[in-house]
Amino acid sequence: MASALHNQQKHKKEIRNISPSGGKKLQTLTKDGGMEDKRARRSAIEKKSRQRRQRVLKTMRDEVQQLETLYRTMVEKQKSTSLTTGGHSYWKNEEIRGKSQLLASARASTFYVDELALQKKYAELSVVAQTLEDDRRMLQQLLRPHQEFHETVESGFADENKRGEEAELEVWDTGVPPSLSFQAEFTKLTTAECYALVRESYEAIQRFQQTEHFKSTGANFMGWTDKRKYDESSGTLQYGFTKRFPLETAEGLLLKTWGIITDAQKFKDMSFDRSVRFRYQVLQQMNDDLVIIRRDHRIPNIDTTFASVQVLFRMQTPTGFTLCMRAIPSPEILRVQDAHEYFYDCFHWTHFNHMYDEAGNIAGCELMTAGSIADQSRLKSSYWLFEIVCSTLRWESACVAPLFLKQT
Repeated sequence: MASALHNQQKHKKEIRNISPSGGKKLQTLTKDGGMEDKRARRSAIEKKSRQRRQRVLKTMRDEVQQLETLYRTMVEKQKSTSLTTGGHSYWKNEEIRGKSQLLASARASTFYVDELALQKKYAELSVVAQTLEDDRRMLQQLLRPHQEFHETVESGFADENKRGEEAELEVWDTGVPPSLSFQAEFTKLTTAECYALVRESYEAIQRFQQTEHFKSTGANFMGWTDKRKYDESSGTLQYGFTKRFPLETAEGLLLKTWGIITDAQKFKDMSFDRSVRFRYQVLQQMNDDLVIIRRDHRIPNIDTTFASVQVLFRMQTPTGFTLCMRAIPSPEILRVQDAHEYFYDCFHWTHFNHMYDEAGNIAGCELMTAGSIADQSRLKSSYWLFEIVCSTLRWESACVAPLFLKQT
């Protein structure tokens, strides 16, 4: 027992005599800037090493204290047991205590060896940290243009959505006299009501296609042929103009035409001359293929404003495509119309049918524009028929490229 206590005191004395600097003194450095930086880094490294050694010493002291506590506990148990078992326990405790002292000595001896390795590792990690910091700054610079582009795109989409929400309130006007009907609210149609209009319109178009006994002038004006019929039972004037375009496609002409009738400026330029004042408003857009608009126009020297609420839609058919414009009733607007307004009933459509060659390949487009106008007045119907002819020629000039160009 006395020898064990003597060894423990000797061990504690050795621990207290451990020098944090390992017995080595720092050499004197010069006062230039480079040496000052090295001294600062060395001081930081030594500070971290000193703190680590202090933590290790504290851990070792705690372990010794725990072992001493364990030893005292085992000695007390030894006193309460018999002499035969006591001798065996005593040597067991001595063995445990000896192992703990060897463990503490091994830790103290390997501490200085680990210090140099830790300093080297710290320097390597410092270099890696600096490299990663440089890479981070470079990646941020590369990412900045992408972030700016993303913010610009999001801002553009937000503006587009805002414009889409406000589109129904915007009115494209070139000077049509004010009217109460144009200020009236429009009750939006449901999806079922819109598609019911499409089905009804398509069935009416099919019946028109099957009608016979049309009249025709027999003339071929710039490639257009005509047919017309006055239906006394319904009081409507039915008409149709046909022309073939071998160098065009049905889908291409459909897209160009849809782009015209859904744009107020282009629609006005195609439908009327510059003397006509025109007003156009989108009331409801169900999807990309169905739009409800309100439009009216005033012709010079005529004290009447022609107004209409129309549904515009396009659809694919077995022979190609069909685009339709049809006036629809709107009681809330008709109730407040002014005396100078005339709401006309117009039903107009255009077929874009595929043309095929002898081998069965698509070889152009046959276009047939047709429709019907309620003939409440012969004068008005004659006027509309003339306007439709002019609109058809304007459409061809806008959508179909010329077959040849005159040299100047």
